[in-house]
Amino acid sequence: RRAPSDESCTLSARVLRRQRMRSADVLAVGRSLLLRSVLPLPYLHLAKTGGSSVGQALAHAHASACKIHTSHIHLPECDKGRRSLAAYRVAIVEGAHRYARQKLLVDGLRRLRDVQSTLNSSDAAPRLWLSAVRRPEDWFYSAIGHWCSYSGHAPQAQSHSVACKPYSNNFSLGTLRSAKLFSIAAPSYYFRSGDFQTGALRGFFEERTWLLCALPQLGFLARVLAHVLQ
Repeated sequence: RRAPSDESCTLSARVLRRQRMRSADVLAVGRSLLLRSVLPLPYLHLAKTGGSSVGQALAHAHASACKIHTSHIHLPECDKGRRSLAAYRVAIVEGAHRYARQKLLVDGLRRLRDVQSTLNSSDAAPRLWLSAVRRPEDWFYSAIGHWCSYSGHAPQAQSHSVACKPYSNNFSLGTLRSAKLFSIAAPSYYFRSGDFQTGALRGFFEERTWLLCALPQLGFLARVLAHVLQ
């Protein structure tokens, strides 16, 4: 119900279609909210929804951004090194919303309080959360393709090689299940729940302000981030 269509984004349950997504007021929302927060603006990177591309774009622009649990992006780790978490303006966090809150609002605030003991949690909490989703069918095939592309390098993939042969006579949903691709012991966390994106976003919609876009509108999210980083 809250998920955007391919032609739109949703801002805290308010649908933004293309004509409204050009509004300067909408583009400014991230920056205005960020100015009232100590912690960086969190971009919740759900696997296979373009988050790596967003992170790489920030890295290439030498933006004030860091990453948590996201590989293949040339950004500093938010929770490592000498820089304070408050020094960054955007945090790319791969994983479920509850994981991101733990990393930012519990672990992150604890480290900040070591430096600034009077820090107020309500003042420090992010005022805006960003994320993107894609059509479930597209997500599934992208996830399968991504996992299989590493099958020559990951030993755990070899034992499930049947899942990487979509043109074989034996390929079916049944063979994927028999390969335990969707079990709790699945070789990738992508497949350990029946609906990865919905599960990862649980709690996201309870945040004060959130912006969720369909993958075709990833460019709009990039424009919001650019506005935040001005």
